[in-house]
Amino acid sequence: MRWSITRTYEEMVSSGALASMANRQLSGDIANLFGTLANYKAFVQGVRISLPVVDQTLWKYLDLSYDDTGRPVLRDFDFETACRNRELRNAAWEIQDLMRDWEVATTQAANQLDEFAGRLDRHVAARIGDSAQ
Repeated sequence: MRWSITRTYEEMVSSGALASMANRQLSGDIANLFGTLANYKAFVQGVRISLPVVDQTLWKYLDLSYDDTGRPVLRDFDFETACRNRELRNAAWEIQDLMRDWEVATTQAANQLDEFAGRLDRHVAARIGDSAQ
């Protein structure tokens, strides 16, 4: 499904259909939305590349285990020693930063999709109303 949506957008651009839309606001909104989605896809790919590298660093120094209730815990974890290890400390901060960036990027993309869906619904309703008269 997502490939057909991307292909449809690419066909709209290459055929000139997007540029020739009478509603310039809507054509701009469509272009902005697909730009945002392309940026989000690139961001996700970047996370997928950097996350395994950071994971390797973390798991070099940490042992994950489970407590009696089945919750994950770090076994034999010495916080003071870990804080002195620059590589481990930086890897932990990188994970935190990736999580924050992921949340921000996902929220922004989802909000833009929601806003666009509402504008598109209003546009379609207006067109249907115009054609009914």
